[in-house]
Amino acid sequence: MEASYEVLGDNHSEGTSASDEGEDVDVNGEELRSAIDGFRLSQSVRLALATTGFAMSLVGIWGDGA
Repeated sequence: MEASYEVLGDNHSEGTSASDEGEDVDVNGEELRSAIDGFRLSQSVRLALATTGFAMSLVGIWGDGA
């Protein structure tokens, strides 16, 4: 079990968190909104394609007389 801490690093015993590491990240609200809107659009397209495929499979099973 100790060997796994050597490979992965023992972050629990160091007492640091992500905010203590000194990472300064500037986040622009407009860029974030644009990225989220793009992600939302891509997920909507994926959902529409998945729904269409599922509906076609149901019609195919129904058409086979199952």
